[in-house]
Amino acid sequence: MKVKHRKLVIGSAQWGMDYGISNSKGKTDIDEIAKILSTANKHGINTLGTASAYGDAEKIIGKLCNSNNEIITKIGIGNQNQNSKQLRYDIQNKINKSYTDLGGKILEGVLIHDPDNLEYCKHSYKWDALKDMKEEGYMKKIGISAYDPSQAEKLVQIYKP
Repeated sequence: MKVKHRKLVIGSAQWGMDYGISNSKGKTDIDEIAKILSTANKHGINTLGTASAYGDAEKIIGKLCNSNNEIITKIGIGNQNQNSKQLRYDIQNKINKSYTDLGGKILEGVLIHDPDNLEYCKHSYKWDALKDMKEEGYMKKIGISAYDPSQAEKLVQIYKP
């Protein structure tokens, strides 16, 4: 009988900052992160989840990861008080910074950290900025970090996949 493996993603919040309600050790030591990555890679786990908001986690991943690793990051995309040019510029800068911090590795995906910022957008310039960056080769996929199913359902109605 063939064993079917599930795809796992390793989160990196604690790699770049003190994170977690029960975290008594603080930020994970870089040698420990290297061991985690080595063990994960040996077992076929090569996808990492990170975010620009996770301190220096993206820079650590950029230094330690190899070409076999797939990286998914999250970005915030601003609020309704910015005009469309400012938001587009902000989105492009955040993706460029993540791309650079991650060592110029093409991202498997970029997720919107707060999908409500897309929901209330009356124009598609936020989504268009993301699609443009995807077409330029910075990432393979665009998605959201949904906190409940209703967020995903609302967004599917606005931005048909």
